[in-house]
Amino acid sequence: MEVVKDIFDAFSERVRSPFLGSILLAFAFWNWQVLWFVLFADVPVADRIAYFDAHTDRWQSYLYPILSGVAFAVFMPWLRYVGAEIAKRPNARLKQLQSEEARQRRIAHIRASIAEEKAKSDLKVAQFEMALAEEEAKSAAEAAAAEAKAHREQELIEAKKRLDEAREVGAEEELQETRETLTARREAAVSAAAIDEEVAGMAANPYFLNFLHLAVSSPIGRISIRDNVVFRVAQDGKHEIAWRPETHRERLLFKEALAELKHSKLFERLDHNQFEISQAGYDMLDQISGSAEGLENA
Repeated sequence: MEVVKDIFDAFSERVRSPFLGSILLAFAFWNWQVLWFVLFADVPVADRIAYFDAHTDRWQSYLYPILSGVAFAVFMPWLRYVGAEIAKRPNARLKQLQSEEARQRRIAHIRASIAEEKAKSDLKVAQFEMALAEEEAKSAAEAAAAEAKAHREQELIEAKKRLDEAREVGAEEELQETRETLTARREAAVSAAAIDEEVAGMAANPYFLNFLHLAVSSPIGRISIRDNVVFRVAQDGKHEIAWRPETHRERLLFKEALAELKHSKLFERLDHNQFEISQAGYDMLDQISGSAEGLENA
């Protein structure tokens, strides 16, 4: 068994030789028809051998395979070298294109990351500006309410003082007039207290104040609200989109402001969707504007 193995290894070593392997391939190339018949023809072995002898000669069996095999073994490395030289430039160009494509993908990824970060930064700025606007509106509303309350208290004090003076003098007509004035002032105070509640509601939800401003911007003082969208009503009845909440927080505040709007004395409800600002609404905006100017001057 060791002898057979050594013989097989020696034969394999010879076959793997470039010259011997090339000669065997050349022999198969020059005699492929004869080999096909010898290997696969359904005839006796003697007929196959006779066919091989009849269709081969020394040129076809020895000279042609040896010459072509040696030539193939000699020139094959040169052919590979020429092929490698020819393919060098296209391969370099291909690598360059692949590198450029990878670079463009990295640049696109970096730009997308920058755009995402910028969008996040813009969102934070917008949220900060909205919070600042809410605080300013709340401060203005609270200042307007405080100023109106102080003014009413001063009027009541002055009216009571005139009433006491009239009682001391004994002037009945002036006493009656002063009583009527005091009653009117008290009624105004009750009405103003209701307006103060509106102001407190606006301070808690600045979107209600936004409804007032949008109504004032309409030529007929009307807004229409459908599907969480505020429309400004024009003179000819056309509806123009004025504002809509974008984030979930804005939609929640919008719903709260809409619930207050439906029961507010600052608006008159015309139908299911349309609202018209009342005189009390105009007065409220005037008070808030005056308070805001006072805060700026201070």
